[in-house]
Amino acid sequence: NGGPLLMLERDLLPYWGGMDNIGGVANPHRNRVPFEAPCDYDRAGEIRGWIAPLQVHDRAGVVFWGDHLGLGLVRERDAMFFAVRPYYEIEDLQDHIKFVKEKPSCFTKECEISISCGQTIVFDSASPGLEIIGDRLETDVLPGIYEVSTYWQKVPGAEVVFDKFKLRQP
Repeated sequence: NGGPLLMLERDLLPYWGGMDNIGGVANPHRNRVPFEAPCDYDRAGEIRGWIAPLQVHDRAGVVFWGDHLGLGLVRERDAMFFAVRPYYEIEDLQDHIKFVKEKPSCFTKECEISISCGQTIVFDSASPGLEIIGDRLETDVLPGIYEVSTYWQKVPGAEVVFDKFKLRQP
């Protein structure tokens, strides 16, 4: 829907205000001119880079940056999954996915994210968490701390960003 996209644990949805408020609480300054307080969507829009954590209530969500990028989740195994973000339609996307699965050294570590409840949802950060408008992706993942690494691939006719979420072993 325009993004940036946000991945939150399901129980954090009430604490995401989207464009209209911050922390799930109505912004008292929203209708005052010229002063406007920031909203959660503005906070997500300030993130730079392909991916970054963003504080939501007492934990962090994940912001996926990149205009015009699609998003799909590909599970490698229980302790690892990929966020695959192609630029428009790519005919040989499976070949690109196969490449990154076989070449783990191509990734650069970006951050770590803790997931406690295991039920996550990815949606347009402009939407309030309790009133998501448009498409969304829901997935269950193992709770724990994930190392998040990114690889950006641009070849003739294709541009894809891969974010690898790998559960850190205790």
